Amino acid sequence: SPLSVYDKVVPLIPSTVFVSRLSVDTKTVSLVASADEASLGKMADTFKNSPDFANVSVEGVSQSEASSGVGFSLRADVVYPPKL
Repeated sequence: SPLSVYDKVVPLIPSTVFVSRLSVDTKTVSLVASADEASLGKMADTFKNSPDFANVSVEGVSQSEASSGVGFSLRADVVYPPKL
C-alpha cells in the first residue's frame, strides 16, 4: 500500500533535506526538495543502496533561491520482495 511505501521512504530522507512535495503510490516515489549538495548526494546514494527502490534518478538540480543549497527532484521505482 502507499502507506507502507511511505514508511520506507521517510527514514531515507536526511533531516537536512527540506521536502516541498512528496508523492507516493504502490509503484513509484517522487519528491521535490532542497538541500545542500552533500545532503542531496547522501540521500541519492541511500535510495540507490536501498533494496526497496530501483531506477533512482535525480533531476532538475538548480540553485535554490530560498537558501544556499540546490533544488531538485528525485524519482524511484518501488521494489517488492519476490513472492515465494
